[in-house]
Amino acid sequence: MTDSSPDKLTALQIEEILATKLTTVLSRAEVRDLVDLLFLERAGWRVEQALAAALAKDGGCTPAALAWILSEVSIPDEATVPGGVHPAELREFVRALVVRLRRAALPARADE
Repeated sequence: MTDSSPDKLTALQIEEILATKLTTVLSRAEVRDLVDLLFLERAGWRVEQALAAALAKDGGCTPAALAWILSEVSIPDEATVPGGVHPAELREFVRALVVRLRRAALPARADE
């Protein structure tokens, strides 16, 4: 018997949430959206898992576009960050995510 309670999200639903969040970041990149990505990753979901779904939702939502948008985000020390996240922690998450997205934007090499 499966648990169909509204408290339980399937992997497909979470991937959809993540893909939607990525397309949202592309259009507005607000601190709360970055915190949502951070918490999704803390829960074991990787942005890379939803890149194809995000691209299907918005043809401009490429890893390169996301990396560029996120690289332009400024999170000052005095920023009010939801979820009890320290601004420095969020900056580091975004920095590392930009690196990962830049890697994802590069075509795979033939020797890989």
